Amino acid sequence: MISLRKLQANRANARSSTGPRSELGKTQSARNARRHGLSVPVWSDRELSADAKILALEIAGHDATPELQRLAKVIAESQIDLKRVRQACHYAIVSGIDNPDLLPISALGAWEQVRALIRIDNLINAKLPIPWKLKHLIDKPEGAKRLALAISISARTLTSLDRYERRALSRRDNAIRAFDKALLDASG
Repeated sequence: MISLRKLQANRANARSSTGPRSELGKTQSARNARRHGLSVPVWSDRELSADAKILALEIAGHDATPELQRLAKVIAESQIDLKRVRQACHYAIVSGIDNPDLLPISALGAWEQVRALIRIDNLINAKLPIPWKLKHLIDKPEGAKRLALAISISARTLTSLDRYERRALSRRDNAIRAFDKALLDASG
């Protein structure tokens, strides 16, 4: 049994976490699921549904029973969803790599960079060597470091896309098992 004090705290927390209240917040929240287009069903997009129909026909064959055709459509839909998610992941990483200002800088980070640039300028004017700690602040990342930074910047997007990928994989695997079972039942 929960204590009265805990119950009151839970109710107070529930009242204060009701989602966005301003019109701007509500509008932004309403657009969250449409940001990458993965919430749009395959069958509502003409091009995707054509691809899914072709794939389902390849999976089930021309002389399949209606049940096998239905299961093949689920497999095809899941596979198309999986392809879409992986394309979105690829796009998130590539757009991070192509970002010329790769490092997202906070106001504090920007101020530290400005101070470092001033110190570097003073050292150059005094003809003194620039310490590595200062030099790495103004270097543009390349190669593996650039890729790592792009992935870390894209991590939030990739994390949300991971949910979609796991869901599509699960749906596809379950549909394949059901298809195989229906195929065995039909043949034996």
